[in-house]
Amino acid sequence: GKMGLLHKEEARRRVVELSEKYGLHVDPDAKISDITVGMQQRTEILKMLYRDNEILIFDEPTAVLTPQEIDELMQIMRNLRAEGKSILFISHKLAEIMAVADRCSVLRKGKYIGTVNTADVTMEDLSAMMVGRNVNFHVEKKECHPGDVILHVENMTVASKVHKNNAVKNVSLDVRAGEIVCQALMVQRELDKQDNRLGNIVVMGTGEPFDNYDNVMKAMSIINDPYGLEIGSRHISISTCGLVPGIKRFAREGLQYNRAISLHAPNNELRDTLMPINKAYPLEVLFEALREYTALSNRRLTFEYLLLKGINDSIKEVNQIKDLLKGMNAYINLIPYNKVDEKDYETSSDENALRFYDLLKKNNVAVTLRQKKGDDIDAACGQLRAKNIK
Repeated sequence: GKMGLLHKEEARRRVVELSEKYGLHVDPDAKISDITVGMQQRTEILKMLYRDNEILIFDEPTAVLTPQEIDELMQIMRNLRAEGKSILFISHKLAEIMAVADRCSVLRKGKYIGTVNTADVTMEDLSAMMVGRNVNFHVEKKECHPGDVILHVENMTVASKVHKNNAVKNVSLDVRAGEIVCQALMVQRELDKQDNRLGNIVVMGTGEPFDNYDNVMKAMSIINDPYGLEIGSRHISISTCGLVPGIKRFAREGLQYNRAISLHAPNNELRDTLMPINKAYPLEVLFEALREYTALSNRRLTFEYLLLKGINDSIKEVNQIKDLLKGMNAYINLIPYNKVDEKDYETSSDENALRFYDLLKKNNVAVTLRQKKGDDIDAACGQLRAKNIK
């Protein structure tokens, strides 16, 4: 507009017109924070078109896109070319170059090698120009035999906390045997870069390890093995919400991994509310199995205890914990609760948590108080999980 002023309605009309013309499908009323990376990229293209740019430069534009978004971007580039726009497409992905480019200029080690028409060459020709020798695109591979499916997820949707769109939408996946070990190997790979070593494994969180007993134990045996990651049994901990058959089996098999139990309440009435598993295996049954385990293994138990304001953090619970753990080779780990949207619970104040800790100490209960970390970015214990599965 005149005097450098923007006429909002006129600008919106032109944005919609350009978006439809080139197949960009950008919502002019959406906030950048609410749209995907792929759609943010299209917004940048739209800005260039709005300014009547005739030459557009795309530098490795597909690096952060999903396969579907890549296909859509290729079509957008074809639309731009059909409307007379000139595109400089910088990429090392031969299939994408062959899909949209008319000509291809190759640089190798900072030197110009040559320019060819893509219609006159193959991907093998281009790869030879890029690396200076012939490349075999057809590698013989042995038939793949993936492990059995141990977890199947279908059409999972996870709501985003930071914008109105879903963080994950209708995702389906299978987890196969061997992929538990693979997680540990991936962590070790990153530690290798720092000349460091993975020292401890803890199996806990969303999901019950004893519901997947055989696969978890197989994974831990590989991690423990000298030909695996060779992490000692005493540095591997497996947690349970209180699945008694798993605890008894674990005891009979004489495994030396550390055991942790999610307790969170020292009486059945409260634990029925906080831990529904307690309705199947109440505290009396759970502790009978745990005493059997300690008698057979002579191993110390860890009890995890979330501190919930006004629910399980009073002197009454201190006395119940003292009675429950009496005579056991065990200690209790007090954990500050990390707030999640789906629950109305609040964490105990620092002052009350320390009081609870001191009272347990005075009652000769072995106790630790975990430091709170990561809750400011929703990365603390209990926060890294699906918010909403539909």
